[in-house]
Amino acid sequence: MDRNAHRNIKKAESNGITVKINQNHEEFYNMYMDHIKSKKHIKWYDIASSESIKKYGTLFTAEKDSKILSGGVFLEDEDNIVYLIASSYRYSPDKETRTSVGNATYMIQWEVIKYAKAKGIKEYNLGPCMSEEQSIDTLVQFKKGLGCKETIHYNYYKDYNNLLKIVRFIYRYIR
Repeated sequence: MDRNAHRNIKKAESNGITVKINQNHEEFYNMYMDHIKSKKHIKWYDIASSESIKKYGTLFTAEKDSKILSGGVFLEDEDNIVYLIASSYRYSPDKETRTSVGNATYMIQWEVIKYAKAKGIKEYNLGPCMSEEQSIDTLVQFKKGLGCKETIHYNYYKDYNNLLKIVRFIYRYIR
């Protein structure tokens, strides 16, 4: 990790932010759905339902004074842990909350790394990110700041439903 990531983690700790594992499922789900609605994202599949998160995911949430600031759902097996979905209150109008959310997000990543190491997990995949030329600079900087190395992964999607195929085409065209 770079020194900025370490500094943000230390700030989160000194500001009383704590990370909880597999708690606050409903609060996280509500925050996630608020984020989806506010950003006008389309929720294609039910992988992020509250029940699916509880059943298949490992939920990490960062909170301060019993209020959730940030969270992430991770899928894991004996060798890998993968960042599936994340949400936070980073768009809060309050500058202090935005700063706390940023620090809390780094703290969650640190706790995931410690969790994975304790379980003997060999690889942590922070999820997709386009190349630096295509992507949002802050996302690339965040991931590189955590010590990530860029690897290329290819995805293949097959739509077996004609209606879904049409909807995907329209969505990609208007986006």
